[in-house]
Amino acid sequence: MAAATSACEDDIENLTDLTQIQKALENLAVKEDEITEEIDMLLHSQVSLEGKMSTLYRMAPNLQLVNSDAKQLDSMISFTCNLAENVSSKVRQLDLAKSRVQEAIHRVNDVLDLKFCTDGVQTALQNEDYEQAAAHVHRYLTLDENVLKQVTPDSKEDSGLDASLQLLHEAERSEERRVGKECRSRWSPYH
Repeated sequence: MAAATSACEDDIENLTDLTQIQKALENLAVKEDEITEEIDMLLHSQVSLEGKMSTLYRMAPNLQLVNSDAKQLDSMISFTCNLAENVSSKVRQLDLAKSRVQEAIHRVNDVLDLKFCTDGVQTALQNEDYEQAAAHVHRYLTLDENVLKQVTPDSKEDSGLDASLQLLHEAERSEERRVGKECRSRWSPYH
């Protein structure tokens, strides 16, 4: 634009005719009006820009506070996340411990049932109460022998468990023989 302006100035200096000079003057006046309009628009936008810049300068301390609060919030969220992970880990450990305790209680109940069955069979056989002995043998048969053997891995305790299991097996066979004899004796008169 600077080169075009200097070319126009050179042309104006070479003008000799009045009409050409007036025409050039009119063109310059139009250009001046256009430039004046552009300057007015720039000055008007300058006021708007200055207002916006002033607003930004006033907001800067608030933005710093927001930034500081955001960092603090991020730190709190990270802490809460770590805390939640730790609590979750502890809950998993407690669930595992609870399931182990429940399994141990179940095994203890099975051992107590075995003891009850053993004592009950012995007492019933001594009293010749075969129905009661059969009930105890039936209850024993509902217990899982493999689980009972897992309960007492120590050889000293295992011998007591083996003795109880052997007694109950013998009582079972004895009951089977007694029931068989009784059935044969009841059916033999009919045959």
